[in-house]
Formats: sequence, C-alpha cells, structure tokens
Amino acid sequence: MSLLYQNPKMALGYARCRPALHAWIVSRIAGQFEHSLPVRRALDLGCGSGLSTAPLAGLAQSTLGLEPAIPMFAWSRQVAPEAVYVGGQVELIPFCNDLFDLITAAGSLNYADLPRAFAEIARVLRPAGSFFLYDFSTGRSLKDSDRLDRWFDTFLDRFPAAKDSWKEITQATLLQESNHLRLLSFR
Repeated sequence: MSLLYQNPKMALGYARCRPALHAWIVSRIAGQFEHSLPVRRALDLGCGSGLSTAPLAGLAQSTLGLEPAIPMFAWSRQVAPEAVYVGGQVELIPFCNDLFDLITAAGSLNYADLPRAFAEIARVLRPAGSFFLYDFSTGRSLKDSDRLDRWFDTFLDRFPAAKDSWKEITQATLLQESNHLRLLSFR
C-alpha cells in the first residue's frame, strides 16, 4: 500500500471530497441481495474514512470497516458513527471464520495481493454470504456527466503514487484469482 494513504490530509479528502456514489451502489447491492435484510454482520474492506462503510448500516445489524491506513480513521466516526473500525490488511483479516453475511470492497482490492485476499474473504464469509467488489476504474463514468471522470483524473494528477501502486481488476483477473469464491456477475 502506498504511503499516500497514511497522510491525514488524504483522510480528510476521503471523508469530505470523494464522489458520493457508495450509497447509490449499496442500494443496488440491496436490490440484488439474495438474503433477507438486515443481515447480522457486514464488513467493508479498505473502508478508508468510512464513506463506503456508512451505507452498509442499513443492510446489517452490525457493520465493521477494515483499513490498513490507520490515519484514515481520523474522520470515520463523523462519516459512519455506527460502525466499528479495525486496522488490518485484507490479506490477513483479523476475524474468525464464517463471521460475515455481507462483505464489500470499494476500490480497495486494486492494492491487494488478490490470491491471498480472496482466500481470506472466503474464510471469513459465511457459507451463504455475499461478497460485492466494486471500483472506480474503467466503469467510473457517470451516464449523463463527465464529473466523476474529471474528479478521478484530477486525483491521479495530484497523487501519482496512487496510480503507481494500483492494479486494474478485470473479469479475467477475477476468474483466475478468485478460486475460493464463485463469480456471479461482472459489469
């Protein structure tokens, strides 16, 4: 992981200046979720300052966020006060087996060792649980606006280290690396 995300200014930027897409995406997740809601426990991997964690509160009785860059937690209590935040890496998730009904990862696995990450996700996900991965790479465009594209391009220009440590996750990558999980769809 880049030292970029250890910066308190980056935590503030994640808390206040990122596009507000997570609630919309999580509402789509809720619409496709095969289980009754709310689920017992949800885990947000690479939760940053909590923006991707906050909308999970409506889907779960208990919501946890996992983040390797501890300075990101500086704003998490303001962004998603109902969640519990834990420092840790997706390649070594600090929870017991079969604990979570729902796991999400919003643009965070692009920085992970995917085979190890997927093995850990499969380990902590309950047998009938669901894992949703979404990111802001090739599908980061809004249908009727270029605002999100411009925001992301500005971010990468301002913080080139983010681009240097980032890896694209494609459908082929998922099919190759996620042997512990079953891929249901890719959009």
